[in-house]
Amino acid sequence: MSIEVRVLEEIADYKESIIAGLSIRQLVCGGIALLCGVPTFLLLKNINSDLATYATMIVTIPAFCLGFIKKDGYNFETFLKIKLYAFFSKNQF
Repeated sequence: MSIEVRVLEEIADYKESIIAGLSIRQLVCGGIALLCGVPTFLLLKNINSDLATYATMIVTIPAFCLGFIKKDGYNFETFLKIKLYAFFSKNQF
């Protein structure tokens, strides 16, 4: 005999927020992006400000993707793994 309990959808989708509505994952990834992006910009701004801006974007985008992108209920790395497997799979129709 099993007991089943219905859980409302909005309760199942609850995500704990720590500061300003961000989860721990988002805070850590945002911190990593800041720790990588600020020195990159400061080191390259004397050479060329456009180069510094583009290099900072290239350095920080992966950290922000890992922390903030969620597609179809999957985190970014899981979603990317699924897409790459589907793209390189030999069972294409």
